[in-house]
Amino acid sequence: MQWLLICVVGAFGIATAISYFTNTQLSRKSTEHLLSNSLDDVLEELQEKDVNGVRHILNILSVAIEDSANWANLNVDYINKLRNMIHVSEINIADSTGILFISTVEHFIGFDMSKYDQPREFLCLLDKDHDPYFLQGLRQRGADSIPFRYSGMRFKSHSGFLQVGYDQDIYYENVVNNLLKASTRHRRIGDNGFIFIVDKLGKVISSPGSYICDSISQIGIDINKVNSADQYKLFDAKVFGSTFYCMHTDYNERYEIIAMQPEHEATLTRDKSVYLSSLIVFSVFLLLFFLIYWLIKKLVVKNIDKANTSLSHITDGNLNEVVNVRDSLEFSELSDDINMTVDRLKEYIHQAETRLDADLLLAKSIQMASLPNVFPAFPDRKDFDLFASYDP
Repeated sequence: MQWLLICVVGAFGIATAISYFTNTQLSRKSTEHLLSNSLDDVLEELQEKDVNGVRHILNILSVAIEDSANWANLNVDYINKLRNMIHVSEINIADSTGILFISTVEHFIGFDMSKYDQPREFLCLLDKDHDPYFLQGLRQRGADSIPFRYSGMRFKSHSGFLQVGYDQDIYYENVVNNLLKASTRHRRIGDNGFIFIVDKLGKVISSPGSYICDSISQIGIDINKVNSADQYKLFDAKVFGSTFYCMHTDYNERYEIIAMQPEHEATLTRDKSVYLSSLIVFSVFLLLFFLIYWLIKKLVVKNIDKANTSLSHITDGNLNEVVNVRDSLEFSELSDDINMTVDRLKEYIHQAETRLDADLLLAKSIQMASLPNVFPAFPDRKDFDLFASYDP
């Protein structure tokens, strides 16, 4: 029973270790999925806000331009006034052929937008069946290869379209930064997880409301580790002295969105699952132990005791004892083998006794032959008598 108990305990330990390893992997995958979805949600929200913000600005400018009583006499001064009000870098107005006839950049007036690939894409706005908006990302403009971010909108009541541009600095400072600020303040991942948005140097752009700080290093995260980690790959970091699972992705090449969740929270499901599975496995193994113990005791130990009892009688000299344990094929064969052995032993004993009797008879004959057998030995003498005997 001791070895059976050791085997059951060993099997339970192995099953628990396998369960722990499996659930750890599942927990890690679940955390990866959770953090990845959180990053995607933030990106989707930022992109939606970006598109809506740009469209809002285009709508404001379009109304201001189209509602102008002097549409036919639009001039650069009026457009520059609008540019300063909206805080954009550039405003262009193209006619129905794609030629800029008004621009806040003087040398762009008369520019043919079909001349380069980048501005040519806006000619889709001349198609009435096309979406009235067209937005580009930050890219080099065709005229001078300066990084710009352009967006455009087809006029509703006039031919042609409106184009608004941001240079790189204004785009990041006035558009992206404003878009990112407070975008993660109320976001939570699970109960205690959160999201930070930082620039490539670790300066915090947006943080959860309960963790206001200037640099990501203040909460314990090394920005170099973040920058070197693959996007959407889980990595560990010490945050406020505790281990967090973290994941990041780039935004507009200048920013990092970092999602994180405490390790103890991420593994809580694993621990509960391992505890529950261990409890179930323990119950099963305990039941198996007692079941095997009962079966062994009933089918093996009991029969062994019966066989041992018969063997004790045999070893005490009772060769007429018969071993009769027939509860299983194995014990039936064992009983037959023991009984056969005892029968052979009885036969050997009988043969030995027979040989001994014959040997004793022969020895008696030899011994008796050595004695005188003629009596009286001296028939003529009456003064004495003589006889011979031998007692083995």
